Amino acid sequence: MADGTQTIVDKPFATKNSGWTARWLPKVLFAVGAFGLLYHLAHHRTIIRGDGWEYVCQLESLYRHGSPELRPADRDAVNALTVPRGLGPIPEPLIVIGYHEAPNGQLYGIHFWGYALTAIPAKTWLQAQGGDELAALPITNAVWFLLALAVVLFAWEAPWAKRLAYAGLTAIGPVLWYLEFTGSEVFSWAFITMAIVAYDSNRYALCSAAAALAALQNPTLIFFCGAGVALALRDYRWKSAAAAILATGIAFLPVAYYQYQFGRSSLIADDFVSVSYISWAKTWGYAFDFNQGLICYVPLLLLGALVGAVRLIIAGSGRGILMLLTVAVVALATEMQVNWNSGCLGIQRYLIWQIPGIAWVMLEGLGTGWLACLYTAATIVSSGLIALIGLPSDSYVKHHPVAQWVLTHYPWLYYPEPEVFIERQIQTELPWPRIYPVPVGFADPEGNITKVLVDGEDLDAVAKTFVVTPEYLATLHNEAARQGRFFYSHPPRGGLRIRP
Repeated sequence: MADGTQTIVDKPFATKNSGWTARWLPKVLFAVGAFGLLYHLAHHRTIIRGDGWEYVCQLESLYRHGSPELRPADRDAVNALTVPRGLGPIPEPLIVIGYHEAPNGQLYGIHFWGYALTAIPAKTWLQAQGGDELAALPITNAVWFLLALAVVLFAWEAPWAKRLAYAGLTAIGPVLWYLEFTGSEVFSWAFITMAIVAYDSNRYALCSAAAALAALQNPTLIFFCGAGVALALRDYRWKSAAAAILATGIAFLPVAYYQYQFGRSSLIADDFVSVSYISWAKTWGYAFDFNQGLICYVPLLLLGALVGAVRLIIAGSGRGILMLLTVAVVALATEMQVNWNSGCLGIQRYLIWQIPGIAWVMLEGLGTGWLACLYTAATIVSSGLIALIGLPSDSYVKHHPVAQWVLTHYPWLYYPEPEVFIERQIQTELPWPRIYPVPVGFADPEGNITKVLVDGEDLDAVAKTFVVTPEYLATLHNEAARQGRFFYSHPPRGGLRIRP
């Protein structure tokens, strides 16, 4: 000071204290949040959803005898956990939960058991504590979720602002609903998130290794392994490319396992996967399906990613275009899955592990300008609010409120995959093999059918199911001549009504 006296705050000490705060306060806050999340899931009632019965059974088998084979004693142990909690016994026949009999007479699930294997520590801890062992899968989801966030926030060498933005875009939103989901979506989300951090950091082998682990449960994610290899080849990093190729081999463990047990590379690919299932409705639906697409759950992320993609293409960003191609190929390959209206919480569960790639495209494409930063912040806040106030029920056979409004007022704006429309209209899942029980129509509050899916070869069924005017029935015949077999039609008001 001017009078020669010393300042109250010692500058070197203040610098050290500030450095300590910057280094450790985020980690302390992260640890507190992690403890709170794990505590919540450990004491939260677990509901078995999606492929949960299969994974619960796999976990029990692996825990009891170190094998994924489902034995009678395993089934009894699972029933002892589920029946007292009001979840009922294991559904029968076992094929409905994904179990097939191998040539040696033993029972194995159609999904790989890698995810269930990682839940053994949680189950062991819960059993020792006298807790609900069914919470092992949600707790395991939380562990992988937290590990991925820790990598983004504390292991990534990107600027702190970029790390925070990416963590917010990927982790705040519908993935939070899936923490309690008894399936592998968060498992794959976590490893793809880590793969993209490695991709951004030019760590090619780590990128492919993480993506390969994600692909253990969702095989189409293997294309992210290819992104790591392609990036290494582009940069003439031959040793790194070879390491990335070797790391990709992890993704083929399920192939080797099922080939050994069943003499086939995949039970899912044999029965539920076909190129013929790819459709424009599915492709468009990823973004704009009003029941399970991005538009209803992360609308600003969708718009930001679309703008970011255009900017990356215009800029000729090799890294950005490669990521776009990877996300697109993963999306198309996933469409080969026959069960499109699968058990989910709001957003389609196949989108959960595609969001990390979509978020990177937005962040990389929009750049670091102040307007981009404001938009990113708005995206994170809006996604968080929707996740907070729009938590869906566990039903995937009901129309989303947005879909109901569109179908009531502007039905021609919504052309979903028929399975999505039918199952949410009849409020039940269709049996295998899938046969469309048409005609199926959506009725407004006054009983007018606004959108109907019909079979062009059986228009007589329309008159048997609904009250139809002769004029509209003639219109349907004309449409059938142009459209072919299954098609949507939009009756004029009063042209088609529900029967009293």
